[in-house]
Amino acid sequence: MPRGARAIALATSICMGAFYVTQQARQSDEGPLPYRYAPLLLASTSFLPCQAARPFESDGRSMHRHLHLVSKKPLMLGHDCIPFAIYSYYIKEPTLQVERPYTPLTMLSRNDACSLDMLIKRYADGELSRYLHRLRPNAPVYVRGPEVTWQLPSHATMPDEIVMMVGGTCVAASHQLLSNVLDTRDPATSPKLTVWYAATSLDALQAVPDMVRYMKQYPEQVQLRLLTYVQPQACLWMHKSDGSTQLHGLVAFGHAGLCMNWWWMA
Repeated sequence: MPRGARAIALATSICMGAFYVTQQARQSDEGPLPYRYAPLLLASTSFLPCQAARPFESDGRSMHRHLHLVSKKPLMLGHDCIPFAIYSYYIKEPTLQVERPYTPLTMLSRNDACSLDMLIKRYADGELSRYLHRLRPNAPVYVRGPEVTWQLPSHATMPDEIVMMVGGTCVAASHQLLSNVLDTRDPATSPKLTVWYAATSLDALQAVPDMVRYMKQYPEQVQLRLLTYVQPQACLWMHKSDGSTQLHGLVAFGHAGLCMNWWWMA
């Protein structure tokens, strides 16, 4: 290749590289969109449940991790705010280019528009969940979104009740819908929201304190039902004629004196 051609090719490569770096920096500053990834900062992280919050029987291993992600600018929805909807963000593993959707615990009612809170369960065969469990504070996490994963059709008649049956980290979806509806509109005009939450044991339950708070604040609108496979030993309960059990004084969840329906499915 002639010397002049080599010089032109080198200059072109340098310009293209500079353009790419500039574009990446600009996109990072602008934040994620449904069609574009942008890095958020992992501001803090914690494993759940912590040992101090395990008053019931537990397998002793924490499989859940709470991630608090922070953006440089407020995270935009990119479309109209829909209270009766559930939003998700996609997170990718940068070296394998694997992405998975995750549901923030809150969306429309976030105290900080620049942050997201995620609940991540680690799976032995899950590339992305294992990657997220390895991250340390101040690491970048590449996300895109948000995207609406469910919504009540605009032409649909408002139902009398919305029943959510969830297990594991899917509780994030029910938690988000509770906050989207009850924290952004008049609860008196909202349908009743009932959450059936199944887990292997009471120690495996996540986000219960917030949902209990909604239940106490809006007793006519919110009902919470817990289902577990392992009968707890370190609490008091009262058997009912319908086969259910009411747990008394859920001090572990910060609500002493509260009665909550609970079914043991073993």
